[in-house]
Amino acid sequence: MRRVLVIEDDAFVARAFTSYLGEHEVSVATGGQQALDLLAANPRFDAIICDLAMPGMDGMMVHEAVAATFPGLERRMVFCSGGAQSARTRDFLARTQLPLVEKPLSGAALRAVVHGVINGVIHGAINGNG
Repeated sequence: MRRVLVIEDDAFVARAFTSYLGEHEVSVATGGQQALDLLAANPRFDAIICDLAMPGMDGMMVHEAVAATFPGLERRMVFCSGGAQSARTRDFLARTQLPLVEKPLSGAALRAVVHGVINGVIHGAINGNG
């Protein structure tokens, strides 16, 4: 069983992601600071699914904090978004080369991307409806 951290401020989406990833041990953080607190308690996560657009600390800020505090763990991050990205977000994704999945996301697509991150074979943007 692998450990997956879901960072998602929408409770409905977080519950769906947890259900989709039922074969894994899933922890949920409803915001960036809560995620960092969970990581401080135990940073051994195999994959991190992080919403890009969250109030307060957005996904890019979470990535920066994870990279600074838990070097290497940021490479296990996958970002999710519900729509259009700003130029800042597009630049961030291009620079980091981390996966982006678009919501709504099917269970099969989420399981596939998590599996790919765990096995080190997922990179770039991914269609969430697959």
